[in-house]
Amino acid sequence: MKFDVNKEVGSPLGFKPDEKLNNLCLGELLSVEVEKNLAPKEKENGEISRYDYAGFELPSLVFKFKQLKVTEDRFFQHRESVIISTMNDGTPMNPKTLSNLYESMWDRIKHLMDTFVASANYKAIKKLPEINENATPEERVAQFTAFFTAIADFFNHGTDGLPIYKNEKGNIPLMMKLVANYPDRKYLAFPTFVGKRFIEVAKFKENKLVTVLELGPKETVTLARSADKQPVPGVESNDSKPKMEAISDDIMDLINV
Repeated sequence: MKFDVNKEVGSPLGFKPDEKLNNLCLGELLSVEVEKNLAPKEKENGEISRYDYAGFELPSLVFKFKQLKVTEDRFFQHRESVIISTMNDGTPMNPKTLSNLYESMWDRIKHLMDTFVASANYKAIKKLPEINENATPEERVAQFTAFFTAIADFFNHGTDGLPIYKNEKGNIPLMMKLVANYPDRKYLAFPTFVGKRFIEVAKFKENKLVTVLELGPKETVTLARSADKQPVPGVESNDSKPKMEAISDDIMDLINV
């Protein structure tokens, strides 16, 4: 057997909510990319897959973030993927449910876009490729590819040709709300629905972060390690909301504001 000396076997550390920031996270957007992966035609047991897009190379819109104000490198990815139009048994999805899925996807993307509206090189987007939820899987794959590519281009090419998530000092600092995903609480993610916002440009007053973001009464950052919903050691919950603490000068020097 030949061993791959360049093989990566460890995953990067994920974001960790900061108690001193009311269990929010301070980060920066590193990149917005379109990634593609092949969907297999067969399941692991050999059965033919009934998945809408079996056999197609599927695009995903990937937002990559890096956490600030931490001693080690921590990263977070938010991914928007193609939306299926059929259930696992092959039956068509309820039209209202399908419409809600598209609406929720667009709400999340638009919220991320609007976050940088005050960026010096922000360039408004006037029109986007459309997606016909009733089109064939092949047509929808092409439509999603065009849609995601247009969104990535919007983020990566502002009025001066540079990404809108950068300024003259570097990447724009962001306040982010990540919560334990519903329903299994296995990982941190943006809330499924935008609601009262989950991301904004970081604002400072006397070295303290000022934000409207906060966890709701049914939102938690406590992850579960099993079906019994026992917390993962070292990951705190949002049972209390400490006051925002001042950020030290050395950390402020590392934040591009």
